[in-house]
Amino acid sequence: MPFISLETSVNPRMKKKLQMVIFVFSAFFLVLVFYLGYLQLIKGKTFLEQAKGNRVRIAYIRSPRGLILERNHKILASNFTGYSFYITLEDTGNKEAELKKYLKKFFGFEKEKFEMLYKNKSVRPYQSQLLLKDISKKQLIIFEENKNSLPGVSVRLEPLRNYPGGAAGHITGYISEVNESKLKDPSGNYVPGDLAGQGGLEQTYDNYLRGVNGREEIEVDAWGRKRKALALEEPVKGANLITTLDLGLQKLAEDLLKNRNGAVVALNPSSGEVLALVSSPGYDPNIFIGGVTLREWEGLINNKGLPLLNRAIQGQYPPGSTMKPIVALKELNNNINNGKIINECTGEFQIKDKTFRCWKKDGHGKIDLDHAVRYSCNIYFYKLGLKLGVKELADLMKEFNFGNATGIDIISEQRGLISVNPPWFPGNTAQLSIGQGYILSTPLQLAVAYSALANGGIIYKPFMVSKIISYDNKILKEFAPVRLKKIDFSPDTFNLVKSYLWKAVNTSGGTGFRARIPGLDVAGKTGTAQLIARPVDEDEEKRLPAHLRPHSWFACFAPVQNPRICLIILVEHGGEGGLSAAPIARELISYYLKDEPRNFDLEINM
Repeated sequence: MPFISLETSVNPRMKKKLQMVIFVFSAFFLVLVFYLGYLQLIKGKTFLEQAKGNRVRIAYIRSPRGLILERNHKILASNFTGYSFYITLEDTGNKEAELKKYLKKFFGFEKEKFEMLYKNKSVRPYQSQLLLKDISKKQLIIFEENKNSLPGVSVRLEPLRNYPGGAAGHITGYISEVNESKLKDPSGNYVPGDLAGQGGLEQTYDNYLRGVNGREEIEVDAWGRKRKALALEEPVKGANLITTLDLGLQKLAEDLLKNRNGAVVALNPSSGEVLALVSSPGYDPNIFIGGVTLREWEGLINNKGLPLLNRAIQGQYPPGSTMKPIVALKELNNNINNGKIINECTGEFQIKDKTFRCWKKDGHGKIDLDHAVRYSCNIYFYKLGLKLGVKELADLMKEFNFGNATGIDIISEQRGLISVNPPWFPGNTAQLSIGQGYILSTPLQLAVAYSALANGGIIYKPFMVSKIISYDNKILKEFAPVRLKKIDFSPDTFNLVKSYLWKAVNTSGGTGFRARIPGLDVAGKTGTAQLIARPVDEDEEKRLPAHLRPHSWFACFAPVQNPRICLIILVEHGGEGGLSAAPIARELISYYLKDEPRNFDLEINM
């Protein structure tokens, strides 16, 4: 057969078409090769994981959180077993709208929360997300009756948190599902659906409390249903916390502050152990167990009483006259005989063109330091403050740790304020000497300072947890008292001021007389922190609207010679400290020292 050349046998037009076809096929083939290479080399791992995810699922088994116990091992936080709904988006098919409607209809699940599940980029479609915790039997029955309308939704039996009695919410905190930022934190080692502490001890000690999740590897069918278990790792329970809290004292303090805004702090002045720490109004951490709705959450954060604010460590207030004994310490440490210096109180004191008043309109007359503390004379301390000078006053207050966080093992503590920046006037110094003006303190800071006054000058770091114990009863960590500093004042100085405070409570006319407990040597000091300029007379004070009335303080410790408890009571807008706060202290000390021997010769001894 004779050879027919393409050049000669095909006309140019056909030749051009043929070349075009060859080019198109070649280009298509190259694109196909590159695409197959891309799928194999670049996306291969992703598709392999998805394929595996379609066949094999990892179901995490939540570990029971550790218990939180008070000092006598009564339970503050524990667990119970309950049912939860989870959702796997990949198994919902294309029924997002239908699912949203039925979840709202059957369980009141808010559409905004449902939409957030789809926006959560940290969770793969084949991974389960927590939908609802602690579902009721009625909800469980509704689910069983309607599960064909709820594709992708499953039920798990798992440990859930419980706070018996709902006491001490600001101390325990609560738990909630981890958010995206926590999931992205590699140090947290969280997985979707995990629960983490929010506030209080739950957050501070989350790494100990949450334990280690278990996991079950299961094979599923095309509809996401379990076919068989492939592997199982059991969860490891979280460790238990033993706290320093006295639950009886805590509950009594909560009851005494009920319907009032304020705080109570009780410390062991010889160690810094926190015996009670109350902020009112509080909140019941149990409301977070099943997950709060947006309306409930908005109700909490918009509540004018600020129930989520821990006033004991975050509230910052002028300490008022509770600061006077600390100023007296400085004067006596300079010279112990300075306590005998007489100053005259006429009810008013002029500094340049400004008039400063004592709470007693007609004045206290000529008095010494002892009586100035006992009767809380402002004029005496105005003059004493001016004599010491602003630098010495500010240094003294910083020495007692005002203006610095105490370091308690609960997050979000505020540090208070001491500011003596210019411009500074003599009137500012006078105000500082009675705990007004440019000084703010948390109730906890004041408790630390009064504990030092009670124990002879040692500043202890307050702490809430004494031991961390593993689920198999091994001590993982034990906390001893931490001495932050020793205030270098003479023992005679401390003893003399303590005797002044004893007289303020135990002698007629003393401002703390309402805290007196016959036979028990309570020492204390009232404080009435003004929010505006002191009214001229009682009538004007009575006409003040509630939100402008002064805060009421009482700071005390007992027994004087061997203090076992130091208490700080704050009642917001409570008026005079002796009227509102001191009676609360009396009830709490009577309870805590109910077994303390009574000494009815105390007035002779002091």
